[in-house]
Amino acid sequence: MRARRWRAHAHGGDDSICEPCNGREIMTRTRSQYSVRGARRLTQLLLAPALAAVVLLQGCTDLEESPTSVITPENFFQTEQEVLGSLASVYGTLRNTQWGVYNLSSITTDEQIVPTRGSDWFDNGRWLEIHRQTWSPTSTSALDDMNGTWNDLFTGVARSNVLLAALENVTVPDQAIIVAELRTLRAFYYFMLMDMFGGVPIVDNTELIARPKNTRAEVFQFIDTELNAARADLPASWPADQSGRMTQGA
Repeated sequence: MRARRWRAHAHGGDDSICEPCNGREIMTRTRSQYSVRGARRLTQLLLAPALAAVVLLQGCTDLEESPTSVITPENFFQTEQEVLGSLASVYGTLRNTQWGVYNLSSITTDEQIVPTRGSDWFDNGRWLEIHRQTWSPTSTSALDDMNGTWNDLFTGVARSNVLLAALENVTVPDQAIIVAELRTLRAFYYFMLMDMFGGVPIVDNTELIARPKNTRAEVFQFIDTELNAARADLPASWPADQSGRMTQGA
């Protein structure tokens, strides 16, 4: 009776309706279940080293990039659109003068003041330093406004030089006008540099070398020469859709 109840329990049934069980059948099923589990476990153990090898191989892959395209002075500036796009960036740098150049030109004089009420518009004393002209090499106004102005203006000079150098090796429509615009823009950036800092290095090429500081008189002469040379090639006016570009009168 106990044996019948055990067999009925093993089958999950009632001993009153359980058919006699074959013990060997139960053992066979149990062994089959363990065999399947063992095979799965063995497969996992065998695959683990292979997966680790794949990960390690991927980790040792050469990650050096070989770009299919890159913009350089040698392969860019080949079309009119590319040249005009670069010219637009030289004009676009003028927007930056509306911050540092404007602040230092206006707030250092009686033309403009920045009201400071407690911490409102105090900004670590920045505007008071500019207005009172009490900045130091490491003060807020010097680190931001003055360094920023220097970098912004020489960015305009550098972009002019890059395109002027490129135009020596290509031919595009209205090339003489574009060269005249660039020389005028570069002269304008130098005018602002002279006004802000006096004597500064004169850079008219793309060589990355240390430059000596030129005198204020030398910078003024450079500006005068550039403007006079460019004026003849500039148009008297532009169509409405090109409004804002340099002309003989501007």
